[in-house]
Amino acid sequence: MLFFSSVKRWAILKKHVNNVVKYPCNTRWESKIASVRVVRYELPRILCALAEVGEGCTDSKSAADISGINRSIFSFEFILITIIWFEVLSRANPVSKVLQSTDMIIDIAVAQLDSLVSFMKDFRNTDFTKCLDSAKEVALQLTHGSNALFDKWQIDCRRLTRRPRFFEEDPVQSTTDTSSPQKKFEVEVFVT
Repeated sequence: MLFFSSVKRWAILKKHVNNVVKYPCNTRWESKIASVRVVRYELPRILCALAEVGEGCTDSKSAADISGINRSIFSFEFILITIIWFEVLSRANPVSKVLQSTDMIIDIAVAQLDSLVSFMKDFRNTDFTKCLDSAKEVALQLTHGSNALFDKWQIDCRRLTRRPRFFEEDPVQSTTDTSSPQKKFEVEVFVT
């Protein structure tokens, strides 16, 4: 909403970003994937646009908004979730188009849905490391070769509190392997 509310800010965004982020429509997958695609592939340019808007900002509300957006975007978790969301949406979009077409054939639609369910199961079980590697590349690009975002993410994941165990609980059954931040994120966000 920050860029949408001002013509001047919109011009700054268009100057930095090749494919402009558009406000997504709630009913069309195509608009959602277009918005996520821009964030996925043009995040450094979006941050440059935010920095330029922040330099010319005069009111405290907008400055606070920019600071909050910057803090949220400039995190490894945001980058990783954006990559995961883009992968899921790009696979769900063709199926959505088939289901919304007026001349849909049930057999083809069922096959498409089965294919999507199969993809989601495979994606859930095997593609986390691929998304993690892509997120590391984007984070390295944002920090100019430094592992600062990834290292901070690992520290933040370790600081989270653990759920207390009850006396009757079996300690082996009640815990999952969350020894690494990647595994913890995978169990808490990616798998659930």
